[in-house]
Amino acid sequence: DIRDEVNSVNGKTGAVEINADDIPFNGSGTNYLVGETEVEGAIKELDTRVKTNADGKVDISKQVPKTPNMTNPVGIDLNGKLWVEPKPDPIIKVRGMGSLDTMVSYEGNLQPNLTHSDNDNIRVYSNTFDDVFPYNEMKEVEDDLGNVFIKIPPIFFKFYHNEEGYLRGFDMSNKKLDNDYDLFPIHKKGASYFGKYEGRIESGELRSISGVSPTGSVPIADFRNAAQAVGDKYFANDWQQWNIIQLLMTAYFGTTNGDLYFADIDGSKENTGTMNGYTTAADLESGKNVFFGIENILKNMRHFIDGVVINDHDIYFANDYTKYADTNTSDYHFVNEALIGDGYIKEYGGGFGLYPMVRGGGASSTTYYPDYNYHNTESVEERVVYDGSHWVSDASHGVWHWHANGAFSLVYSAFGSRLNKSS
Repeated sequence: DIRDEVNSVNGKTGAVEINADDIPFNGSGTNYLVGETEVEGAIKELDTRVKTNADGKVDISKQVPKTPNMTNPVGIDLNGKLWVEPKPDPIIKVRGMGSLDTMVSYEGNLQPNLTHSDNDNIRVYSNTFDDVFPYNEMKEVEDDLGNVFIKIPPIFFKFYHNEEGYLRGFDMSNKKLDNDYDLFPIHKKGASYFGKYEGRIESGELRSISGVSPTGSVPIADFRNAAQAVGDKYFANDWQQWNIIQLLMTAYFGTTNGDLYFADIDGSKENTGTMNGYTTAADLESGKNVFFGIENILKNMRHFIDGVVINDHDIYFANDYTKYADTNTSDYHFVNEALIGDGYIKEYGGGFGLYPMVRGGGASSTTYYPDYNYHNTESVEERVVYDGSHWVSDASHGVWHWHANGAFSLVYSAFGSRLNKSS
């Protein structure tokens, strides 16, 4: 039908003729373009007006009404042929990564407008990006076991770097626009599912459920095994899902400093479900938060990052979540040398596998990537990576935090994970 034909032209350039043989346009009319009208309504109006004006010279462009349900601009040529103007592809283009003031900029027609409203101690955020891919496809779903996830659609990323290899920007699109656009490995299977809640291990299985205390004081391997015990498509929090969240949060809030929007509060550990009912919001008293339904990505528990191994100051990633391990096996590939020493991060590198590259040099809690890198010179054996912030201390750490000092046997009450799922 007309709707399908209109949708099929989106992403192309220039006006495109569509098949409208079933619409009896009579006579020859004046060239015009109906701006931002609802397609079916415009066609019906055009049909009526052309048939009721024998000379076909009515200035339709000034008479077809606009409606709230706007889609493509529609036009008719001198021969009565129906044309539509393709809508541009929904591409969010983030630039200015690694800027001194932590803020990013945007290129192209998609520009954010972040606002908030306060309801007692809860600050609720909204953005024009809420209705733009990929955010408009991030939805809450529940599996047959009662685990709750936020669905993340496959996102084609394109990364931009300077000559030194430092990250300077990225695009997010719903399609592969050129050879530089690609998917994270997890999205080559389809959508991925990020645990709405911090994970709790019950009866040997990792759960994503409301109203429970998140599990801590167990090593990363326990979370990995408990996720795999749920089923073949399940895995614990890993570098792929974490990288995607880092990028989504940066694009949405316009900064690498998410703490500008999630309060820096050292408080207490809270059960899951404290932010139920909110989509993107922060509790100004407790610091607890939710981002597109994902609860407490910061401030409550730090997150182990599976699928990455630091070995003798080198960083290795594995693409297949079924092959994640505590050791640098043949399923892992080298990506870069690890950033040695402790200090605030100035530059990140990578793309499909992000990692800190430079610290110091003016980096602080309010500049560049305002998070800390921990990796001491004595850490030569295999090290585990964990990111984020927790309730005990250091609530100021954000999603760009990188801690690689601990062995894979590391346990702490404030270190946890999440149950994730692939398609």
